[in-house]
Amino acid sequence: MDFPAQILKLIVRLTELTKEDKLAWQETGNRNIYLAKIEKTNVLVGKSGSDIFGGYSLQILDEAGNTVDGALGVYAGREADRNAFNRWDLLRDLYELARRSALRSDKVVSDLLSTLEAIR
Repeated sequence: MDFPAQILKLIVRLTELTKEDKLAWQETGNRNIYLAKIEKTNVLVGKSGSDIFGGYSLQILDEAGNTVDGALGVYAGREADRNAFNRWDLLRDLYELARRSALRSDKVVSDLLSTLEAIR
């Protein structure tokens, strides 16, 4: 089963905005969950399990902190159907972008490269 149309559209848009640096993610108290605050709504993207056989989740929270909707992508290996892999892959991509945004990975790598270039 595919994601509902609105959830799929939301995942795609969150991914686009994150790639364009128009949506900032932040760390939470859990190292596998990242948060984007969008007006009165919070969006959480998370990972559980291993990198290969783990699951990725998306939660949409209202202003009171209630989960109003979400999505889950779990990959069970080669036997999994193509739709399951596609759902997992979409959420994995969003998770990795959110993680890199929250941890400011590009800046850290850039700073490291600058430091290494300065070593003579």
